[in-house]
Amino acid sequence: METSLFWDAQENSEGVLDRVYNSDDFAAMFAGFWGDGLIPNTSTALLVEPIENSFAVVVNPGDAFIKGRFYRNTEDRQFTLANGNANERIDYIALRFDSERRSVYLKYLEGAEGEGNPLYARSAALFDLLLAKITVPANAQYLTDEMVEDLRGTSECPWINLRFDLDAITSSFQVWYDNVRELLDEDAAVHLQGEIDELEAKHDSDVATLNSAIANLVVQNQGLQEQLDNERHYDAVIKDGNIYLNTRPYDASIDTDIP
Repeated sequence: METSLFWDAQENSEGVLDRVYNSDDFAAMFAGFWGDGLIPNTSTALLVEPIENSFAVVVNPGDAFIKGRFYRNTEDRQFTLANGNANERIDYIALRFDSERRSVYLKYLEGAEGEGNPLYARSAALFDLLLAKITVPANAQYLTDEMVEDLRGTSECPWINLRFDLDAITSSFQVWYDNVRELLDEDAAVHLQGEIDELEAKHDSDVATLNSAIANLVVQNQGLQEQLDNERHYDAVIKDGNIYLNTRPYDASIDTDIP
């Protein structure tokens, strides 16, 4: 059967609304989104912890979805367990969906000593998410951290959305990312080596050009030096009371007043 939600209701000819919804319709929609599990909005969401030197535990605040029904606990909830007996006992702290009571609530499931794990509900009417497994040793005087096993994030009490295989999706993305990064690293290395080669070639060319320019300057300087050396033998020429600086080799044909 096909179903689509949600639509505005319209009155038929008899004045009756043709679209009527209830909480089950919303629950079915939310269950399709989230599945059953805790909402990991804090690291201690519905975490069960023992109270020091006692047989009591406390359940931290937290949120969850079970069968599409939203649950919220806004304060610490305390449960007092039965005392230790002659034999080991296993208890559960559970979050229960109860369709008959129309409620989701925390529940202490006490086991029988020496009988292993207690029974818990997994039916359409009753459904338990097991928050913690508490192993009470024989003749225990109080609870310790080692006796309380956190079941959050396991198959007994998953986080929401784990109906989608997030691990597989994450793994697939990581493989793709690693391949892309490897290609980028190789391309970047080749590109960088090419730039280095270009810089080295340009450096060699610039050095050769500079050496050539220096050699030309040396040659020009030597020519100027020789010219200056020659001109140092020239003297001033005085004629008609004027002094002339001779800038070419002395010409004896020039009539001067110098004897």
